[in-house]
Amino acid sequence: MACWYKWLLSAGLTAAGMTLVSGLIAFRPIETDVSARTAERLKAEGHGWAKLAISGRDLVLSGLAPDPEHRDLALAAADRVFGVRVVDDRSTVLPLAEPYGFSLERDGNKVVLAGTAPSEEARAALRASIARALPGVAIEDRLTLARGAPAGYLEAATFAFAELAGLKKGRIDVAAGAYSIAGDPVDWPTWRKLDGELAAALPGGLKLAKNALVPPVPKPYRFTLTSGGGTVVLAGHLPDDAAKAKFLAALRSLWSGPIDDRVAIIPGAPAGFLDTLLAALPAIARLADGGLDLSDQSLKITGAAPTAPLADRIRAWLAGRLPTGFSLAGAEVAVVPPAAVAPDLCRAGLSAVQANGKIRFATGSADLDTDDVRVLDGLVIAALRCGSARVAVEGHTDSVGDPAANMALSQRRAAAVVEYLVAVGIPADRLSAVGYGDTRPVADNESDQGRQINRRIDFTVE
Repeated sequence: MACWYKWLLSAGLTAAGMTLVSGLIAFRPIETDVSARTAERLKAEGHGWAKLAISGRDLVLSGLAPDPEHRDLALAAADRVFGVRVVDDRSTVLPLAEPYGFSLERDGNKVVLAGTAPSEEARAALRASIARALPGVAIEDRLTLARGAPAGYLEAATFAFAELAGLKKGRIDVAAGAYSIAGDPVDWPTWRKLDGELAAALPGGLKLAKNALVPPVPKPYRFTLTSGGGTVVLAGHLPDDAAKAKFLAALRSLWSGPIDDRVAIIPGAPAGFLDTLLAALPAIARLADGGLDLSDQSLKITGAAPTAPLADRIRAWLAGRLPTGFSLAGAEVAVVPPAAVAPDLCRAGLSAVQANGKIRFATGSADLDTDDVRVLDGLVIAALRCGSARVAVEGHTDSVGDPAANMALSQRRAAAVVEYLVAVGIPADRLSAVGYGDTRPVADNESDQGRQINRRIDFTVE
């Protein structure tokens, strides 16, 4: 009887322990249920970033919220869950980035992605987009998370990735809506494509800040000219606008017809490229349906000449005027004698030659220059059309100097023209040279312009 209280104490402790265990077992499903329902609500309302810990009916919310508003919404959503007593906010908010943007840098098969992204999901989407645009590249992700992304962030990034795929090496920067690109496109067609895209409206609200793409030098660096049907067609490349303007000015001085200009401006022409084209133009102008093809330092010409000796002269003349390092690789000059015409058309042809150009001489000189040769080439064609008709070549001078000396000078001028015509295939017995000195002026000898006009060659059909 003396130990009854020991038995009672032991029985009480046992009962209390069983009660405590029973309570804990009963409370655990409530805690699990509250946590699950809270997590489900946060996910449904777009707060996947939020992380939960629970103790009884008290929640601890942590994680990186995209902005203060989303953090407040997540807290409110958790607090509305039935059974939640207290929500302890231990979450943080993404820092604000200003300006907001990213950069891409490519060197071969490596791409470095840096800058800011609005979320881990967006970050993963960016890497996946790069992998699709540039299969097989190694991606070094240096992105940090920050809030403040503009509405067109992902659209701008997708555009940038597609453009980066066209670069062997280069960099793209997007910041505060400004788009900058620099580097080396993989080839010439890709450069043209990228340059065209940059000239158009950019997606995602972007504005072009800098285009520093380096146009690849075409291989070969080429320029072509073809004439036919009254039109000259230009194609290929020239190094800059100044070179193009200089070439067009030279062409228009020789060609009065329409010009179809398809030339692209691309730096990288071999040294002497433009000089070669300018040297070739006078030769091409002397050929019917003349054309040229300059590929790097190799020049080819085509066309037709009225006589074989004239074709040979044009080839030799051009070959001797090419810059060092350039060569005349081909000169396909066909010989196409003009068809004979009636005497009245013969005279009209000679008159047309004289109307379209005059052979002029410097004071005291009987030398023919390049422009003179072009007029004489026209005379060759006109004379050949005249069949067997004889052509008199008349030399004239201005009134400066001794009349007898002028008479001799005019004779030398006429003889120089006859010598050229004979050399290029006109029979000598169809030509005669006569000098008139200053006896037949056609302009005032009191002015420089008038005297220049009087120093001339005329042609008549005998």
